Amino acid sequence: MNNRLLLYDSNYNIALFNNLGSSDTGDEISNSLHQRLSSGDELAFKLFFQKNQPRLFAYIYKVVKSREIAEELVLDIFVKIWSAKEILSEVENVDAFLHRMAVNKSLDFLRTAAREKNTAAP
Repeated sequence: MNNRLLLYDSNYNIALFNNLGSSDTGDEISNSLHQRLSSGDELAFKLFFQKNQPRLFAYIYKVVKSREIAEELVLDIFVKIWSAKEILSEVENVDAFLHRMAVNKSLDFLRTAAREKNTAAP
């Protein structure tokens, strides 16, 4: 028998995941979400954002020490993901991929800020 998983986003939109067996794990559900996102499913992207945004924000905020900048950098990451969504299905470990993106984005920001500070100094 096929099971279905219904996920609701904050606007009560429904994402339906068909053909999930009773033994499916969170990883298999995440894989289904990633596949749907890769194919351009906007609701899957909303759910992906809601699932991952808090963790990415927490990490980036720790590094850059600014709420506004952290929010902007997180949004930049998700814009980049949406722009290249087709490759997400090829990523083996999405959590590690997202973490690496957050690290790189944070370090890029710090390097740019340091460079701007050095060039502005008399």
